[in-house]
Amino acid sequence: MEAEIETLRQLSRGLPEPERFNRSESMGYHSRQFDSPDEVRWVEVDLKKEQEIDWIAILPIFVEIPLFEGQSYGFPVRFKIEVFNEDRSQSLLVADRSAEDYRHTEGYPFGVRLPETVRGRYIRMTSLAHFKVMEHWVFAISEIMALRGPINLAAGCPVEVGPTLGIQMMGWSRDNLTDFQSPLGPPSVPDFSPTNGFLCQHAPGPEVLKWMQVDLGESVPVDAIRLLPSRPTDYVDIPGLGFPARFKIEIGNRPDFQTGQLIFDSGPDAHPNPGDNPFEVPAGGKEARYVRITATELRYQGTLYSFSLGELQVYSGGENVARDKVVSASDVFDNPRFPRWKLSGLVDGYNSQNRLVELPDWLAGLEQRRQLNARLLQLEEERERKGETIVVFATAGTLAVSGILVVGALGFSISYRRKKSKETEVLRRQIARDLHDDIGGDLGGIFILSEGALQQEGLSSDIREDLQDIYDIAKDSGEAMRDIVWLIRDERNLEELVLHLRGTAHLQLRKIPHTCEVQPKTIPSRPVSLKVRRHVLFSFKEVLTNIRKHAEARHVEIKIELSATQSSLKLRIVDDGKGFDPDRETTGQGLKNLRRRCQALKGNCEILSKPGNGTRIDLSFSLKV
Repeated sequence: MEAEIETLRQLSRGLPEPERFNRSESMGYHSRQFDSPDEVRWVEVDLKKEQEIDWIAILPIFVEIPLFEGQSYGFPVRFKIEVFNEDRSQSLLVADRSAEDYRHTEGYPFGVRLPETVRGRYIRMTSLAHFKVMEHWVFAISEIMALRGPINLAAGCPVEVGPTLGIQMMGWSRDNLTDFQSPLGPPSVPDFSPTNGFLCQHAPGPEVLKWMQVDLGESVPVDAIRLLPSRPTDYVDIPGLGFPARFKIEIGNRPDFQTGQLIFDSGPDAHPNPGDNPFEVPAGGKEARYVRITATELRYQGTLYSFSLGELQVYSGGENVARDKVVSASDVFDNPRFPRWKLSGLVDGYNSQNRLVELPDWLAGLEQRRQLNARLLQLEEERERKGETIVVFATAGTLAVSGILVVGALGFSISYRRKKSKETEVLRRQIARDLHDDIGGDLGGIFILSEGALQQEGLSSDIREDLQDIYDIAKDSGEAMRDIVWLIRDERNLEELVLHLRGTAHLQLRKIPHTCEVQPKTIPSRPVSLKVRRHVLFSFKEVLTNIRKHAEARHVEIKIELSATQSSLKLRIVDDGKGFDPDRETTGQGLKNLRRRCQALKGNCEILSKPGNGTRIDLSFSLKV
């Protein structure tokens, strides 16, 4: 059993995993609240013409509230998926989950690989029994994909919903169902990228024209062009760093583009930042050798305006023909301090973080991971039951041996301690479940109810402001509850603690450009006590919360450093905000709490700040307390 568990873990390590984190402005489609679960609603994608389809995927929504942890928020309990031909005279039922309740968990996509190539123009998903939220029911999904080979035919296609329109606010819109943005992240596998991608030279203002292009080597029919935003690992940590506010995509057979063809123009308004997600446009099979992306308005991120991409993919005949081709640009960011920005990084097969894979392989890998995780959970539960049985029989056998009373007593003592330890662990998990289900559920209810109230028309500005405060407080409290549950649910090691600190930084500072450096890069998986985890995490969150709410910072630098002896952990957080006078700061308990937590772990808290000059906070903790 141990061998199979280890084999499953090894198999899982190379597979894609859903990130379950919303890093873009787009959430997806969300219906109105229903008073009963069976008010039939549907969403339908128009592929604009009848095409061959070999895979349909429905991507779920992840909501960062404990009430919905481990679930795909809004995913129907019963549903069906149909494909209609050009004139709707024929339909094909490709998925039918109407006979019994379907529980969609863990944020994995629902995929339908069609047994034979199917032609169709319209793809419809009908919710027959909705997802329950408190005393109401909703229907919500993040994205609909229709694949032919590696190309997402549904990208950018129009969407209809019926019989009534859903929510059109706060990141929810029917058009978001085909914008290629979801909490699952980009189609990649865990394989660290050798580059960040490509970055043009910074500009002092937004109206500076910049471009990057790839030479495909020969003229080929271009079916689709896909842009992967950058999210560097050694630079400002912003999902979608440098993705232009306005841009156009052209193809042509001359490198100077004197006779180029316009494939896409974002228009006069700022284009939403896709975060980590791909952006894809169809090219209709037009012949071209060169593909150029021109930024007509740069996005302000940090203190400068920039234009960068993690990867550029050009598809022809089901193949990415831009891979490892020659790249040129209007200018190049060349700074020896940041060597991971390279021209060749635009077409090296990686985004800024990991190795990219094609959409069918990504979906298949996600399904394989889901199955492996289910089997792994089953094995671990079975191992736990058998382990208890072995202890009982071993203790009984020892006691049965005549004359070995000392050994028997020792065995009994060990068994008793194991039993008490097991009872403590069961109690820990029960407390975590109670917090998650009861308090987390109440917070989730407040979150959902306030969100629903904000959708009402005719609210006065005072009432809307109060509801927004309630919404924000419930969301923040839900995130805090998630941290508490994370702390007490299971034993955690040092590596998991550092990863959670990084994730917390991304969550708290998602609207503020920031860097997060970890030294050394490989953190050992050694045990860390609950006391250490609690004080380190909440000290870190206290600092980040103050920055987010009060500092007015434009950039934050974070450094997490483990000592050479692995006996202490140091955190340095530096912001360029408005600063303050630590000696005169008397209101609130924030600074006192920081010093108290550091002292509890035999560490230290140093605060360097003055009005107008930003703040630097150094926290140190002993890991042996």
